[in-house]
Amino acid sequence: MTPEQRLARRQDAIQTLESARRNKEALQQTVEVPQQSSIEPVTKPTEAPFETGDVRFSDEEIERLCGFMPGYFRSIKRRPSPRSIKALLFKLQLARLLMQLRYPEGRDEEARLNELLKAFTLEAVNAPRENESAHTLIARQVL
Repeated sequence: MTPEQRLARRQDAIQTLESARRNKEALQQTVEVPQQSSIEPVTKPTEAPFETGDVRFSDEEIERLCGFMPGYFRSIKRRPSPRSIKALLFKLQLARLLMQLRYPEGRDEEARLNELLKAFTLEAVNAPRENESAHTLIARQVL
């Protein structure tokens, strides 16, 4: 028997092969043409808040941090050293900048720092994870 004769007897095989080819072509077309996403792009602020201002701590913030540091280091059961204080200050600055990027509408820096200090303290003592604020989530990422 020749191949043509064998195929003539098996019409179902020919139909299956043809439908597989059509499905393959249809799938290739859907892959090649990107789908339009219904998700709208997030609008970005025109400038990041820290690009227009100073990222250093103000005098009032320094006073607040001087009172915060001893209690924080006691809560994490570590002795404050120049290196650990510098690392904590870096983490606080990073958390503050992340908060400014993530939530640019907040303009009260003193309240933001107070919330960050509370969040750092809560994370240090492993407080329960119920009703977490955005500050706590940022602090957890930084720590």
